[in-house]
Amino acid sequence: MDMIFPRVCSQCGRTGLYLCLDCRDSLQRIGIHIPKHSRLEGHLSLFRYRGLVKAAIRELKFDFVSDIVPEISSLVVHSLVNQYPHLLRYWQENNFVFSPIPLHLRRKLWRGYNQSALLAEKIALELNMNTRSDLITRIKNSLPQSLIKDRRLRCHSLNKTFSCATTTPPPNIILFDDVYTSGSTINSAAGALPENCHIWGLSLAG
Repeated sequence: MDMIFPRVCSQCGRTGLYLCLDCRDSLQRIGIHIPKHSRLEGHLSLFRYRGLVKAAIRELKFDFVSDIVPEISSLVVHSLVNQYPHLLRYWQENNFVFSPIPLHLRRKLWRGYNQSALLAEKIALELNMNTRSDLITRIKNSLPQSLIKDRRLRCHSLNKTFSCATTTPPPNIILFDDVYTSGSTINSAAGALPENCHIWGLSLAG
C-alpha cells in the first residue's frame, strides 16, 4: 500500500511520513493561557495554525486522510511529555478525562468520523489516560468557526450549541479540539458542563 499510496509530508512533499522530521523542527509553539470570563482553568494550544500543522489538519478534515492520526497524536504526546511535564502530571494524578468536542451528526455522517475524537482517543491511550466521547452532545449544526470572521458572530453562532449528555460527568475534564481560534467552541462546550467540574482545554493548534 505504501508503494501505491506513499505517505507524503503534508508540507514539503517528501515521501516517508506525513509529518517529516525536518518540517516538525520548523513548528512554532504557543503555550498555556488562562482565558478570561471562561469556565476553563486554563487552555493549552501546542502549535501555531500554519505550515505543517495546518496542512496536516486540513488533510485529516477535508481530504479524509485518517491514517495521519497516529503521527499527529505522537506529535502531541511528545510535546506534552517534553514541554509540559508538570501540567501532564497534574492531569494524570487527578484522573482528568479527555472529552473531544463533538461534531453535529450531519457533519459527522458527511466526514465519516470526528477528527477530534480520533485524535483524543489515540493521545489518551498513549498517555495511559481515559477518553469519554459521551459527555457532551452537539445539538445545533452551526457553521464552521473558520468561515465566520467576526468574533462577536462566532460567539453568537455557538449559543446553545452543546448540552451535557450525562447526569454524572467526571469531576476533571480536558476538552480537546483540533484548532483553537477565538475560543468560542471550547468555551461553549465548557458552559454545558456542571459548575462543579474542573475543566482544561487542549488543542493541537491555535
